[in-house]
Amino acid sequence: AANPAVIVADVDQFGGALEQTGGPGVLLQALAGRRGPQKVVHAPLHLPAFERGLGHGQAVVAHAFALVELVQNEDEGTAQLIDRKAEGECYRAIAPLHLAEELIYFNPDNGYKISVYYENARTADPDSESDLRACMAVLKKLHEAPCRVSQRFDLGERIAFYESLCLEKGEIPFLDYAEVREKMNRLLTWIHSLQRPETLSHIDPVYANFLFTGDGIRLIDWEYAGMADPLIDFAMTTIYAEQDFDYAFRLLDYYGDTDVPRDRAEQLVTAYMALGGFLWALWAVYKEALGVSFGTYPLTQYRYAKEGYRRFAAREGGADN
Repeated sequence: AANPAVIVADVDQFGGALEQTGGPGVLLQALAGRRGPQKVVHAPLHLPAFERGLGHGQAVVAHAFALVELVQNEDEGTAQLIDRKAEGECYRAIAPLHLAEELIYFNPDNGYKISVYYENARTADPDSESDLRACMAVLKKLHEAPCRVSQRFDLGERIAFYESLCLEKGEIPFLDYAEVREKMNRLLTWIHSLQRPETLSHIDPVYANFLFTGDGIRLIDWEYAGMADPLIDFAMTTIYAEQDFDYAFRLLDYYGDTDVPRDRAEQLVTAYMALGGFLWALWAVYKEALGVSFGTYPLTQYRYAKEGYRRFAAREGGADN
C-alpha cells in the first residue's frame, strides 16, 4: 500500500517534496494538475543506475495532466564530475530555442530535475539516414544560435582533471599510457594553435539523446554542455555510439557546411575523436575505481585515442604514426 500522501502548494514545493520523499529506490506519483495543490504518494521500486549513463538512477513520476521524470540518485563520483549550476545555466540559455525537454523543476544544488515525459516518444535510429539528418539539423540550430554560457568544455583541462582523479585512486591500467598521453598532448597543441571559434555545444549528442516526439525533436541530457568548438559534437556523437570514423564523416554530410573546408573539418573531428576517447577512457577508469563496472568500454574508448592519432598523423604526412 502507498504511504500517506504529501500535499504541496506549487511546482517548486512539489519538486522539493519529491526530493524529501523520494530517496533511492522510490517511485513517486503525482496525482493532480501541474498548477495548484499537488498530491504525492510513493511506493518502493528498485532503480539500478544506467550501465553506461551519466551515473544516476531514475524515478518515473505519473502526473494527471503530464507525465514527468525525476532524475535522481547520483552514484558516487558523479557529483564531482558534473557542475549542476552550469547545467541549469545552460537550460536557461537554450530555453528560447525549444530544443531541450520541457523542464518543470530543476534544483541546481543537487541536479534533481523534473521534465515533461513525452508519451510514445522514441529515440533516433542510428542506422536511419532520415533520423540522423533530422538530428544534425537540431545540432546545427544549436551551434548557430547566439547562446553563451560561462562554462567551457576544455578537453585539455578535462583530461588533466580526470587523470588526476584516476591517479588518486591508483594506477591508470594502460601499459602504453605515457606514450599515448604524449600523443594527445600533440593533438591539443595543434588544436590550440588553430584558435577555433566556440559555440554552445552539447558534448553528448548521441542518437539516444534525441527524442522524436509529437512535439518535435527534443535533445536531452545537457550535463556536459558548454562553450566549445562545435565540431567536437560530431566526434562525441560517434564515440558514444561506438561507431567508426566514416560514421562521423557521414554526420558531417548530413549537417552541411561548417566554417572550414571539408578536409580540415574531418581532420579536426578525427583529433576530437582521439581526445574524446582518451577522456572517456579516463572517466570510465575513475568510475570503475569507485566500483561501477563498464565492461569493455574503457578499452573501446582508449582505442579511439590510438586509432584517431594514427589517422591524424597519417593525414598530416605520416609523422610519428
